[in-house]
Amino acid sequence: NVQVKINNEGYVAVVHDTFVMQNHMIPAHVNAEETLNWFKPYWDGGIFPTPANGCGNCRQTTHVTGIDACICDANVIDERVFSVDAASVEEIVSILSIGAIDPFIADADSYNAVSKAGYIVHFKGAASTTYDADTIFELNH
Repeated sequence: NVQVKINNEGYVAVVHDTFVMQNHMIPAHVNAEETLNWFKPYWDGGIFPTPANGCGNCRQTTHVTGIDACICDANVIDERVFSVDAASVEEIVSILSIGAIDPFIADADSYNAVSKAGYIVHFKGAASTTYDADTIFELNH
């Protein structure tokens, strides 16, 4: 069960249901109450649950440092979004909602970088040019 922690600014931290780990040491970076490992998603319409708006259908939590956040269940969909080159950076940003790792930290030859108009596509595989769920877009904006 994957959950996300959302702060008042809309930043998200991925957390895990740690109930099954209750008798074990839970790493802080995945613990709903402890993690501060935030990243910025692009919210559809800029609307998201926050402690300031009551967290919607999520539960509210407060970190020991006083930072309020919402803990929400999340559904992760791992699928290809593009099958051909995107028309523009704007099209990519309007369709994709989350970021990815920097492909340069992956093992050598894990990705094939191909420059496009205003962005770079990193295809999974040393010689691949096939769009799939692992394709990463590097935006120059």
